[in-house]
Amino acid sequence: AERRGVAGRLCVTGFIAEAELEQAVALAHLVLAPFREMSSSASLAYALARGAAVVASDLPENRGLECVRLFPS
Repeated sequence: AERRGVAGRLCVTGFIAEAELEQAVALAHLVLAPFREMSSSASLAYALARGAAVVASDLPENRGLECVRLFPS
């Protein structure tokens, strides 16, 4: 991110505790969900329910969701 000049505009959080999730989603312009496999994701469902723009892995579980974009996992 630094090399590309976007470090100040990018925040990679990893796991976010439920108590902090609302604030994180409220601050985000885009939520990235780069899962390689999953059965479900509470954070992804939370972000979508709050109207966040979501880009997610193209997994069967995500194909019916209202994601902005899907990408190969």
